[in-house]
Amino acid sequence: MNKKLIMVLTVVMILAMTVPAMAGQFNDVPTNHWAYNSLEKVAQAGLIEGYQNGEFNGQEELSRYQVAVLTSRVMDKIETDDTKINNEVAQAIQTLAEEFDAELAKVNAKVKELETVQITGETAIEYKDIEKTGAGESYIDPYEQDWDGDDDIDDDDKVLAEDYLKQTATFNVGINKDNLRADIQMDTVGNYYGDTNEAAADQTVSELELDTIAAQIETDDFKASLGEDQVLGWKDYLFYDNEDNADDENIAGVILESGNSTIGLGQYLDNTNQEVRNIAAKQDNIFALPINAYLGVADHKDTGAEEIIVGLDAAYQLAGVDLTGEVAVNSGDNDGKLLIVGAEKAIDKVKVGAEYEIQDEFVAIQPEGDYVGVNDSDEITVKAEVTEDNPYQVLGATVFGEYEYEFESEDELRYIEANKELGDFTAAAIYDYDTADSEADKVVSVAYAPEFKINNLELMPQAKIAAVYDANENRSTNKEAKLDARYRVNDKLAFTGGYGWADKEDYVDLAGEKKTTSAGLEYKVSDNSTASISYQKMDFSAVNAGDSFDRQGIMGNMGFKF
Repeated sequence: MNKKLIMVLTVVMILAMTVPAMAGQFNDVPTNHWAYNSLEKVAQAGLIEGYQNGEFNGQEELSRYQVAVLTSRVMDKIETDDTKINNEVAQAIQTLAEEFDAELAKVNAKVKELETVQITGETAIEYKDIEKTGAGESYIDPYEQDWDGDDDIDDDDKVLAEDYLKQTATFNVGINKDNLRADIQMDTVGNYYGDTNEAAADQTVSELELDTIAAQIETDDFKASLGEDQVLGWKDYLFYDNEDNADDENIAGVILESGNSTIGLGQYLDNTNQEVRNIAAKQDNIFALPINAYLGVADHKDTGAEEIIVGLDAAYQLAGVDLTGEVAVNSGDNDGKLLIVGAEKAIDKVKVGAEYEIQDEFVAIQPEGDYVGVNDSDEITVKAEVTEDNPYQVLGATVFGEYEYEFESEDELRYIEANKELGDFTAAAIYDYDTADSEADKVVSVAYAPEFKINNLELMPQAKIAAVYDANENRSTNKEAKLDARYRVNDKLAFTGGYGWADKEDYVDLAGEKKTTSAGLEYKVSDNSTASISYQKMDFSAVNAGDSFDRQGIMGNMGFKF
């Protein structure tokens, strides 16, 4: 018996009880050969692959590299499949691993070299045929504000009439070599017709075209990122991330980071279709002190107007108190100024603090926000907060909230929320008082959300009722109920359906009654390929009849990941 078959049979001793047999792996091993079944099991386990011509070549001896690879695969099989083996076999495998340690290291190095560049992606075909009747205006779902279920409020959530077919493809290229790491994502669109938000009516795209591109390159001491919507997140007066009009605040361009320095360069078209160039810079820990410097520039190319903001902030802890300070100035006719000084201390779960702010004609680099050019404003604010992430436990309920009071304006904010779970039931109570928004509401609600599974049928009912009391103790009621169902015919095919009803009088954009109906089919072609088709209908009867509308449509998707 040659050495190759001896090694194979040793492996079979480990896996014979866990791997099913399958016939015909190697065309040079006859079915009546004494090692046939053993070879089939090892091949099925993914331990040996044979040669490209489909032969096993069992008369050849194994090289040390081949034994090393085989040993490595055995070890991986045991780790991933939790194969039960006795101590003697485990010791034999360990001895093999130690014997071929040098060869395994070289093999792993070669594998790593092969994985320097990895390309993944997804391609899909999307179909929509949606009709809308009613008010004629486009606005967002007044209740959930998330029609397409992606937890992102965007144009897809507007109630529109749409009719199109388009093909999309996303490519991800990952590079990892030495100390360089890079990730590039490209989104393309093509074969595109119909009236949509993304193109003019009746536009047709016959070829796949680049829609968006984003990239990130990183070393141990440098990082560069490229994208259309890059959030800085530094200051709410400096390219602030505002969901309603994000393109006007975020950087659409490139952001470079090295050490304590960050620079952003971008460009976009404003609401009047004029070109605006953005520059943002941040330098942390100036002179090795806890002081950070900021610069923001918005250059309007067509009009020649230019907005510049320069700022400093600092943070320091003294005797358990977090002290903060901030100063900023902006250019323009009024030369605006901003000064903020604050202190905060955590006492058990409560964060208490005070803040003093002076604002004089200070205008932010953004169309909206808290800094809009207030003249000679100074304000002292005291606040306390218990966060939702670190709440109090009172009689089994989680309790959190915040309090804020401004002395100059006498604006006051009080918010407290308590939640308690009792099996599938959730009870909640909210007190919301805000003089700035003329609110003084109390909300009490009970929700029920169980899940049932009967053979291949999954049922997910939901029900919720909430009573809202205003400052005059006038009550309004929000009621909603929903049933989602999924029936799995087999591992590949599933039917889905649902019905929802809600009647809300307060705490929504538009008061009224909404009914939703959905039905769909999902098919798993393979682990990397899926197809689905669904029908959705939504009827909204607003308290104000002019805001009522109906929407119904068919949506289909086919996707493939690679």
